Amino acid sequence: MRYMTKVAKCLLLLLIALTVSISVTCNSRITYAPLSTPTIVASTQPTQGRIAFYATAEPFGTGEGDIYLVTTDGRVQQLTHTGNSRHPVWSPDGRRIAFVSWGELCVMDADGSHQACLTKDIKGEGRGSVDSPPTWSPDGQQIAFESTVSVRSIIHMIRADGGSPRISIGTGTPRSPMWSPNGQYIAVTDVGDHRLSRIAVLNLYEKRWDIISGETHYCDRDCFTDGTPIWLSGSQQIVFVSTREGGPNVYVINVNGNGLMRLTNQGGRSPSEAPDGQRIAFVSERDGNPEIYVMDADGKNQTRLTNHPATDDSPAWSPDGKQIAFVSDRDGQREIYVMNADGSNQTRLTNSPRDKWNPVWAPW
Repeated sequence: MRYMTKVAKCLLLLLIALTVSISVTCNSRITYAPLSTPTIVASTQPTQGRIAFYATAEPFGTGEGDIYLVTTDGRVQQLTHTGNSRHPVWSPDGRRIAFVSWGELCVMDADGSHQACLTKDIKGEGRGSVDSPPTWSPDGQQIAFESTVSVRSIIHMIRADGGSPRISIGTGTPRSPMWSPNGQYIAVTDVGDHRLSRIAVLNLYEKRWDIISGETHYCDRDCFTDGTPIWLSGSQQIVFVSTREGGPNVYVINVNGNGLMRLTNQGGRSPSEAPDGQRIAFVSERDGNPEIYVMDADGKNQTRLTNHPATDDSPAWSPDGKQIAFVSDRDGQREIYVMNADGSNQTRLTNSPRDKWNPVWAPW
């Protein structure tokens, strides 16, 4: 009987061992066996691209507005519900989005959670309304933004986790800041006192402003404007739009002010550089209405990608350089579309009553 009891206990322990992955000896001593490390197999399916944009209830970007996210398979998610949120800009790691809401600089996680306005409780010199897109430092630690006081703009830099901003005042009224890929410079459109609009650069290492393009003297008529600077990846060159030779065209210039070169000669605006810095998408009306074009970074091989009587604008490259998002009203409403980099497979991603603006791809 005692032997049967011992056998029963042993069988019970063996049953438990099979259930919880342990090894057992019949003298009632239990020894836990190490669990094997699972093999993780990376998915071969590409992650769906994410595009942030804002949508407004009224034409021309006016009225109530909020920020949305759409994937390349057409799934749409509303990220803000403030009624006045615009200008989404992704952090370099794709985990957060900076945006503007009710005149404040705000940040949130990529899924819309943890929304916080960094400038809400800041007071003092230069404190004004934030109305234009901010720009992230390449390391994602800081955000530069334009703050408008009366009619004058000031460039601020603030830590992405909050704190007191640093103020950097340009020679005139600096607008539309754009941080360089190497972190050393911030390019701006600098609006002077005499109807001048020039490209200026803040050298963060040497703490100085330099005017690198545009008129430097009083201008009372036939003035031209330079604006909307963007950086070419892997270089110290700035692409911008200027009216210096008639209608708006796309130009490139070195950060030291040398090497000015006109890239388009039949009109061009809204330049967007490919991730590899080798191509530039832009908008031109050379064929009668706004269409999306692409060219090499030196202006060669200009090719029209869209061909529709409607307005196509706001091109934005995917992080792998294989697709371009854009906005079109070809179906009666300003909607987000995506196409291959050669113009093929043009597909509408959104479909709602509000006008869509400023599509920007997540870095990954």
